[in-house]
Parts: sequence; C-alpha cells; structure tokens
Amino acid sequence: MIERVEELNKTAEELENKNPKEALELAKKAYKIASSKNYETEKALSLIRIGRCLWLMGSYHKAIKNLNKALEISKTLKSGVYEVEALKALGNVQLYLNIYDNAINFYAKALKIVKRDNLINLEASLLNNIGGAYIELEELDEGLKYLIDSLNKSKYTKDRLGEIISTFNLGEVYLKKKDFNKSREYALKSLQFSKEDNDKIGYRHSVYLLGLIEKEKNNNIKALEFFNHSFKIACETSDNNGQIEILIETSEILIKEGKLEAGIEKLHKALSISKNIDGNTFEPQIYSKLAEAYEQMNNKEKTMEYYKRFHDATNNADAIRREEKLRSISFQLELEQSQQETETYRGLMKELEKRTEELSHSYSQMKVISEIGQSITATLDLRKSFNRIYQNINKLMKSTVLGVGLYNKDEECIEYQLIKENGKDSPTSKIPLTSNTSWTVWAFKNKKEILINDIDKEYSKYLHGTRSSIGNKMSSVIFYPLIVEGTTIGVATVQSKEKKAYGSNDLDTMRIFASYIAIAINNAQKSERLAEEIKIKEKAQNDLEKLNKKLLSLSNLDGLTNIPNRRYFNETFKNEWDEAIKNKTPISILLIDIDKFKEYNDNYGHLEGDIVLQKIAKRIENITKKYSGIAARYGGDEFVSLLTNKDAQQTLEISKRINEGIRELAIAHEYSSIRDIITLSIGCSTVIPKKVIEKANLLNKADEALYLSKERGRDREEILTL
Repeated sequence: MIERVEELNKTAEELENKNPKEALELAKKAYKIASSKNYETEKALSLIRIGRCLWLMGSYHKAIKNLNKALEISKTLKSGVYEVEALKALGNVQLYLNIYDNAINFYAKALKIVKRDNLINLEASLLNNIGGAYIELEELDEGLKYLIDSLNKSKYTKDRLGEIISTFNLGEVYLKKKDFNKSREYALKSLQFSKEDNDKIGYRHSVYLLGLIEKEKNNNIKALEFFNHSFKIACETSDNNGQIEILIETSEILIKEGKLEAGIEKLHKALSISKNIDGNTFEPQIYSKLAEAYEQMNNKEKTMEYYKRFHDATNNADAIRREEKLRSISFQLELEQSQQETETYRGLMKELEKRTEELSHSYSQMKVISEIGQSITATLDLRKSFNRIYQNINKLMKSTVLGVGLYNKDEECIEYQLIKENGKDSPTSKIPLTSNTSWTVWAFKNKKEILINDIDKEYSKYLHGTRSSIGNKMSSVIFYPLIVEGTTIGVATVQSKEKKAYGSNDLDTMRIFASYIAIAINNAQKSERLAEEIKIKEKAQNDLEKLNKKLLSLSNLDGLTNIPNRRYFNETFKNEWDEAIKNKTPISILLIDIDKFKEYNDNYGHLEGDIVLQKIAKRIENITKKYSGIAARYGGDEFVSLLTNKDAQQTLEISKRINEGIRELAIAHEYSSIRDIITLSIGCSTVIPKKVIEKANLLNKADEALYLSKERGRDREEILTL
C-alpha cells in the first residue's frame, strides 16, 4: 500500500506545475491512504503537496493550514528535508500575501536546516525564494546576488525546475532595472526551458514577462499578444493569480489607449476572479484602477464608489495580513510549547523557555500593533491616527519623540506638522531637501531606514558636517521612509534620550507603523484631492447641465415660432409610438397647412407673414396641450400635432377645435379664395400601432387626409385610419 501512496505523491509532484488542480486531487488521495495506515512520512509529504497546490490555486489559508500540519509532523520525524519543504512553501504563501518579513523568516529557518544537514539540493530553491522576497521589497541588488547564486547552484545540482525559476526571476529583476535586453534574454531562456520540460506554469510566467517587457517599451500590440497567450495558459492551469495579473496589465494598456470601457471590463473580470483568492491581495489595486478609470470617464458616482471600496479593501487586506501574522506567531508558539513538553534533552529547556517567552512577547506586541493598525486605517483624520500611535507606542518601544514629516513638492522640503515630544505637540518645522546634515533627508532620498543607538558615535555613517535635528538632542533614533506604490511621500521617526534604546524588533515594529502611516496619509490625501476635484467637477457639471438644458431647449425649438421643431417632433413621435405598442393604446397625427399662405406673403409681405405664423403656432400649441399632446412646426407653413390615447372620433373633434381656434383669431386675408380670414386644412390619422406597422405609415395616411381636405375645398378637417 505504501508504494501506492509514494506513486500518488510522485505523480502529484510532476503535475504540480502543469495542472495543480489534478495534482491536488492525487495528493489528497495519498494523504487519505497514508492517514489510514499511519504512514507519517508520507502524510507529511502529502500535506506539503496539498499545501503547494492550494497556494498555486490561490487558496492561501487552506494552504497554510496544511503546511503547518506538515511542518508539525516533519519535526516529530526529525526529517530536515520535509521541514525545509514545508517552511519553504509557507514562505511562498506569505510572499503572495505580501507579508515579506514572515516570508523571509520562514526561508531563513529553512536555510539554517539546509546548512545544518548539508541538503545542497534544496539550497538553490531557497536562495531563489529569498532573492524573490528582496525583489518584492525593491532591494534589487540584494535580490540579484541571491538569484545568481541560486542559478549557479541549480546548474551544479542539475535542478532543472530551480534553473527555470531562477532564470525567470532574473528576467524580472532586469526588467525592474529597465535593462530590457537582459530581461528579454532571461525570459526567452526561461521560456525555452519550460517548453522543453512541459512546465506550463513556468511557460505562462515567461510569456507574461515578455508581455511586460513589450509594455514597458510601449509596444502595446506585441504586449497584448503575449498577455492573451499567457492568460489562456493561466485559465488552463487554474492559475487565478496569473489571470488577475494579466487582466490588470491588459486593462492598463487599454485605458492608456483611451479604450476606457474595454479596460474597465477587464478590471471587473479580474475583480470577479479575485473573489476566489484568499487574502484579498488584489482587490485594493483593482478598486484603485477602477476609480481612476471612472474618473477619466467623468463618472463621479462610480469614482466615489470605487475609491471607497479601495479604502475599505485596503483596510481589510491589512487586517487579513495582521491576522495571518498573528496566526503564524501563535502557531510557532504552540509548536515550541509542544516540543518543550516532549523534549528529552534537558539541556535545551532553558533555550526553549527563552524562545517561548520571546514568542509570547512577540504575540502580545502583534496584538497591540493589530489594534492600532485597525484604528488608524479606519479614519481619514491624520492627526487622530498620529495621536493613536503616540498613545500606544511606549507599550512597544521607548519613545521620547514621535514625528511624521511629509514631502512638500512646492517647497522641495520635508514638513513636520505632526510631532510630539514628552507628550506635547512640537511646533511645525521644515527641512529643505538640499540639506546634507539631516537624518530625515537622508532616509527620504535613499528610501532606507536609519537605526542609531549612539548619535555621537554613529552620525558620520550617514551625515557630513554638523548634524541638524528637531527639538532636544536624542541619543537613539529610528528614521523610516514612508513609501506608497514605490513613491516616497515622507519620513516617520521615533527617538529616545537613552542610548541603545532600539533593536531589530523595534525596527520591525517601526516598519509596520510606517506602512500604516503611509496608507493613512495616502488615503487622506486621495480623499482630500478627490473631495476637491468632486467639488470642482460638480460645479462644472452643474454649469454644463444648465448650459446643456438651455442648448437642448433651444435646439428643440423652432427659431421663429418658439414652439417645438420637426427634430423634436420626430424624437417624441418615436418614443410615443413605442409606448403605444407596449400599452396597446391609440396614437394620432394631425398634419396642418395654412390655406393660401403664399398669396398672403406675396401681398402682405414676409414680415407680416412671420407674425401670422407665430400667432397660429401659439394657438395650435395651446389647444393641443389641453389634450395632452404636442404641436410642432413641420416646415414652412405646415404644422403637426401628436395626440396619444385618443380614438378617431376624439382626434377629429380636436382638429375641429384647432380650426375653430384659428378662425377666432380672425386674421384678415383679402387675397384668399376660401374666406377673407386665415383658415386651415387639417389631415388626421389614428391607429393602435403594432410592431408590424411602420410609424411612417401613420404620417403618410395623415398626409393623404390633408390632401383630401384640400381637394374638398379647404378650411376643413378629414380623417383616415390605418
């Protein structure tokens, strides 16, 4: 039976990068058999395979659960190989969740076991993963060293998969360094290796990288070809992460080319897929891009909606990361306590107790940080967030001074508006970016943190000449750059009068606070900018709407008679026709012609003729409105009335009322052969429309009725029905 389990696990491993979904099912079968037979070694291996497949498919929490279980079993087996595999996979998951310190911590533990047990075959992949973590942190040169070392070791041990991954990652680094030729060289190598090994996931990543290179070079047509090909493979391999990454990149190209609706469609598709991934790591990015796209479309309602979703998703993602970090620490604590109970070597008791105490302290710290993080990312009030941090920071580290300085682009300086010393607000100060004696400027320009425990001895590492500082002299300081999406927006600092006040744990804590502060600042600034833009746009929109209404009104009216024109009539006729079909109600047309109007113009003049047209138009309109209809000038001396919900008899009665109304005006016309006043000829038609009847038929029938009215002597009304 054990041979069957081994076979299932081996096949799952081979399929992992080709079809993770199928590999997962095989690993689950292997685990079920191994559990029933108490094959502990195979149980650990099955759980590692399950965890890796779940990671590749985006089910991060389930992956962590299985990998933690594998790690626990591996420790009891004293198997360095399985411990390393479990730790490495856990690091991969943390990397995808953007919890970089956890990821590096897992990789470092695995590397320590590799060195201890001389597991040279596993070293290359770990070096590659550590390099990848540094790349995510934008430490490109440091990441490059690890990746080159990883590639060399993969070649030495003939680890083909390790060689593919390292080659691909090197291509990514050179892309970030804008060295497109080298990036393409490594991408093509990775593509070739993946194709030869039928490694679909590696092949998909390589094609995607080629697309990114072309995108950076503004070769959008080629980029889209690569992205489409990569997306197809991502779908085949159930690679949800890959699908989302490609859709986001594709949307950026489409939006940049002005194809906003197509770009938005891609983003909504990415959003739909992201619901299948744990951790919500993509949602803030997608919401942000949707908000920006809708802003370009001047859709302020959608813009506000998606900026709010971006804010909420960012807070939610941060909460998930905090929760995952707490869960990781808690698991390590439980694991250490369990080992402590079963450890036979009494000499390790003190070390285990110390480690347990450290983990307990770390767990408590993370709870405090988590609570602070939740409160400061839930508000857009920067000062409230700052005060919340200051109230709690001494629970975690020694702090005489806490300050946040923001980059002022107009004045090219760092402006400290938020700074407290010994519980009191300090005055605002500005530090020009030209200063070479400022810790703040150094951290801002270099995008690196500063940790000093004795200013008098260590300041020369960073500064030249006499140093400048804010407030009273401090002995220990930490300065941390505030970075959002690769852009430095300011600097945070914590300072103490005591020497040797800070250690690496304090730097980690400050890193977390800096992230929270940066998010809070970014959210507040975006909110302020958005509110201001919305005010401007609302005013412009209101002005535009007023102008549009005025223009629309003017465009719908006849310039001479000031009643609706033919264009407006045509639009209204179409809408009312469709409504009548739906409701199965009658609709009527009255075509109206002024009798002998040419003779009027010829003898009274066109100026008098225009006055007559205005009077007649107003009377026709007033009478038509009484019966909930509309009247319009149809052209020259012709008018038209549109009536709804009126049968043939009612329509004829209304046409008679119009004729009577014109006669009542008694406009003299001595040159008419009909009467000595202005008269009308009216042709009417009524129908209950159906989809098979064209609305033009009704107009034609009314025109026939008008002709009949004229033939029968004018100054009369005739009606014909369809």
